Amino acid sequence: MNQAKRRIVNFATLFLPTIVLLYTSLYVTVLLRFPEGISWDQWKVHLFLFSGVYLVWLFVFYGFRLFDIWSLRSLERLFSSLTRTTVVNLVL
Repeated sequence: MNQAKRRIVNFATLFLPTIVLLYTSLYVTVLLRFPEGISWDQWKVHLFLFSGVYLVWLFVFYGFRLFDIWSLRSLERLFSSLTRTTVVNLVL
C-alpha cells in the first residue's frame, strides 16, 4: 500500500468512528431528555443544529491533528491535544 493510500485509511479509521460516536451521543441524549419521544420535525432541527456544531468540532480536531495516527503515538501528546481541543471547543 502506498503512502497516500495508507494516510487515507488511517484518517478514515479515526474520522468515521468519531462521526458515529457524535451522532450516537446526540441520539442517546435526546432519548434521555425526551423519553416519550420527539417528532421527526424536532429530530430534523436537532440534526441540523448539531451538525453545525459537530462540523466546527471536527475542524478543530483536525487542526490539532487528532485524526493523524502518527502524531498520537505518545500518550502524553494525545492527552495534551485532547485537553487543548476540548478547551477550544468549549470556547466555541
